[in-house]
Amino acid sequence: MCAPSPNSCPAKRAKTKGDNNPSRRPEVRKKISEINSVLFASGSEYRQKCKKTLISQHGVENPMHIPNVVKKVVTKRRAKNNYKRDPLWLNSPEANAKRKQTRIARGLDLPEESFSEFQLYERQVDVLTEQNYEKYKTQINPNDLVRGRIKGTWQLDHILSKVDGFKQSILPEDLAHPANLRMLTIEENISKGPASDITVKQLMESIKKYNKYKHEI
Repeated sequence: MCAPSPNSCPAKRAKTKGDNNPSRRPEVRKKISEINSVLFASGSEYRQKCKKTLISQHGVENPMHIPNVVKKVVTKRRAKNNYKRDPLWLNSPEANAKRKQTRIARGLDLPEESFSEFQLYERQVDVLTEQNYEKYKTQINPNDLVRGRIKGTWQLDHILSKVDGFKQSILPEDLAHPANLRMLTIEENISKGPASDITVKQLMESIKKYNKYKHEI
């Protein structure tokens, strides 16, 4: 053999380079796509055979449920996209700005100049709120109540609302503070609306007590 494998043979590669490669021709690619759509369709004989093989060998139906396969795929994608795994970089302003620009380019987000002052304020509060919820979940939601938007679920509520926080020029950091967060049923939260159950003075006192208690612990 002139090469380790047929596909790496220089003579064969020269024959199938560019337009000489049948799979690059539009009519051939279309035909291959039609065949694959039937061959790999959900419920097809081939797919069922693949599932049986995976179950017998690995105990799963989907190859992405196999840890080693997932690891290989993730490693390959990260290498291809020059993925930076440094946690400090991933949470940096540069990384967040890059994500923002990508979402805007894909039509999944809007540039900041298209938002009103309240919308920008609300977005800041929401980001900080989720960060504090993850960090202080055991204090905010000790019973691990299920969050959602359907009946029977719970929602994270700002005791001093975002509307009043914006009107009173409260810092997003203070409005998203764990002392201002609580769990309400979806019905209670809808009924409460943009109203606040405490004043700004009471919020500041709660934050002060919370920080003092956390520091003493």
